[in-house]
Amino acid sequence: MGSQSRCLGCISSFLCAFMLAFTNNALAQSVDEIYAQGQEANEQADMAGAMNYFRQAAELGHAASQAELARLLDAAEFNTEAFQWYQRAADQGNIQGQLGLATMLVAGETGDADMEAGFHWFSTAAENGSLHAMRVLESNYRTGGMGLKADAGKADYWLNRAALEGDPRSQEKLAQRKANATEN
Repeated sequence: MGSQSRCLGCISSFLCAFMLAFTNNALAQSVDEIYAQGQEANEQADMAGAMNYFRQAAELGHAASQAELARLLDAAEFNTEAFQWYQRAADQGNIQGQLGLATMLVAGETGDADMEAGFHWFSTAAENGSLHAMRVLESNYRTGGMGLKADAGKADYWLNRAALEGDPRSQEKLAQRKANATEN
């Protein structure tokens, strides 16, 4: 009887693990479907519908939905809630969340501007491949904006990196700088 009991225990454990995996897969699929519905509503300019779908998926931890919900809330000037959703998305590595959070911090949309924290999130987004963040860093290192000390070397690094990543604006700017250098 002991071996039958152990066998039933193993089967029970296997079935529980299988059901858990199946449930997690179904949940992931349904969250992606909710996100897709949010995108569709957004494309149809149904902001209330988009916000509803994005909120459902965001509350289930879907980072892209969190960033999209934050973007809509930010546009509607619900800054405190937008900031919270951007933060959640950013913490999960979502580039749009990182950019939104950085922008809100630098602009002081939830209080005093926090250049240091904004710089951190722009840097994180740039390191994660955001061309926009690379351009922001290049510009601010070049001009000494965002509380940074002007640093042509760091500005050139971000300009070159964005150009190498395929950013047309940075490629054009780099080509113009090289053309100007050869003329002088």
